Amino acid sequence: MLIIIDELCAAVRGTDAQFEFYETFHGYNIQDPHVHLSVDNAEGVEVMCTVTLDALGAATLRGQLDSIGDSVIMSPVNQRGKAFRWRVHVHVPEPEEALALIRQHAEPVNLSITDLCHHDA
Repeated sequence: MLIIIDELCAAVRGTDAQFEFYETFHGYNIQDPHVHLSVDNAEGVEVMCTVTLDALGAATLRGQLDSIGDSVIMSPVNQRGKAFRWRVHVHVPEPEEALALIRQHAEPVNLSITDLCHHDA
């Protein structure tokens, strides 16, 4: 929500939004593809990918992913014109619904799907 407010304020001022101070927020800059290893008794899959969206599109996608999964993280990677590349992370029972939502907004790249179930030997 802060990103959207910052984007709106920057648009009114005619400036670019500055996101550097968000890096201190918990979960904002997580890029570890194995973040699921710290979750106990996890079931389902972790879906991660990169998409290009404006701030409103990213907020909309995040809300939709929150409704079907958990551990949702959307981190802006870099700016491309008026849009940003976002790293998307979500835990869901099955990947298909999350991928369908993501593809409604943008074509995912760097896609990875990881089983969250831990099988101890």
